[in-house]
Amino acid sequence: MNIVFLDGKCLICNGIIKFIYRIDRKKRIKFCHLQDEKALNYLEQDFVKNLSTVVFYQDGKISTKSDAAINIMVTLGHTYFKLFRFIPRFIRDGIYQFIAKNRYIIGEELDVCPIPEADLAERFL
Repeated sequence: MNIVFLDGKCLICNGIIKFIYRIDRKKRIKFCHLQDEKALNYLEQDFVKNLSTVVFYQDGKISTKSDAAINIMVTLGHTYFKLFRFIPRFIRDGIYQFIAKNRYIIGEELDVCPIPEADLAERFL
C-alpha cells in the first residue's frame, strides 16, 4: 500500500493531494492527514507530531521530505524524477524545509482539515 501523509490544515498540502489525485489514474496512492488518528496505524508518533514533513509510506517503508516527493512521483510512473537523487540530499531537503517552514505564509493555514470531494474522499484512509 502507498499512502501520502500531509498536514491537513495546510492549503499547499491540500493542493498537493489534489495534484497527485489528478495524475494518479491507476489509483496507486491513498491519502491521510497527519492529524487523523489513522496515521498512527502506520507511523510513529514523531512523524505525526511533525506537521511540516510529508511522509510517504510505501509497502512498509517510510520516506520523508524530498525523498518522499521523489518516491511519490516515481510511483506515479515519472521515473525521470530519480535524477533528482543526484542532487545532494542536504540541498534538496534544505529547499524542502524552506518551503515547509513558510507554507502558511505562501499559502494559508486552514481552520480545519477540508472535507474532500466524494471521488477524492474514497482515496483517504
